[in-house]
Amino acid sequence: MTNSSRLKQLLSRDKPTLISGAYDGLTAHLAELAGFDGIWASGFCVSTSKRLPDVGLVTFSEQLERAREMNSSISIPVVADVDDGFGDAVNVTRTVLEYEAAGIAALCMEDSRHPKRCSLYSSLDRGLVSEKEFAHKIRVAKETQRTEDFQIIARTEALIDGRGIGEALDRTSAYAEAGADLLLVHWAGEDAEPLEEFSARYQGTTPLAAVPTTYSQVTASRLHELGFKLVIFANQGLRAGVQSMKQVFKRMVETGSAGSVEDRICTLSEIASLVNLDDVIRLESDPDARDGKPEELA
Repeated sequence: MTNSSRLKQLLSRDKPTLISGAYDGLTAHLAELAGFDGIWASGFCVSTSKRLPDVGLVTFSEQLERAREMNSSISIPVVADVDDGFGDAVNVTRTVLEYEAAGIAALCMEDSRHPKRCSLYSSLDRGLVSEKEFAHKIRVAKETQRTEDFQIIARTEALIDGRGIGEALDRTSAYAEAGADLLLVHWAGEDAEPLEEFSARYQGTTPLAAVPTTYSQVTASRLHELGFKLVIFANQGLRAGVQSMKQVFKRMVETGSAGSVEDRICTLSEIASLVNLDDVIRLESDPDARDGKPEELA
């Protein structure tokens, strides 16, 4: 079964599919261990891990390599955040082919203009491409994919851009008609009232996705009741790591002692387990692997 098939199967259940933001192999593996259904290869998290703002500065190849790294580190599906597809419809064709070849289960593209500006940066100037232009990009993405179950998530920033429920409904309808497999209705307010209104007025059959970053008190169960099949916890892991490291680093500087933070950090044996050190030890100790000399094996 492919990763795309696994994701499709997860979304067919009568409960929310939960995926967590990650930015490298280790964070993806930790999310898998915690029990998440899948991974969100987050553009925001990858950018932040490079100490760059999420404003389109991370390149296509950098994002792809991180997504490939995450995918190779876990057994659950990866959904890749690819911003606006890294350009126009022509660029989208390569984006789809490369990510699909890397084993990624799905791509999420947004209708922001290029270069995108992260929705969480409220002070930055942003804008949307036309409904027609983005529907064309979705159509091209679906025509480009080579495997049946590979999925394209169409994300609208209409609510973020202050365009109202009506335009969000119009845009998602057009994107669904263009072939989108899921529709992500993004919102950055503190409550889910606009999503509740959207849900009440939505007449489509294409599954919905939500990212409860700012409306964090709304549960996945509640979102599922509103019709949102996919719930993305996009950046909480990154933010938890930053908070913890800040505290640990500050404590060590203040005390001059690594011992002062032993109760706040994991053990070295836990790290060894996370990177499968036992496999290395087993391979090194295998007598069959040590019999021949290099020249005899050539």
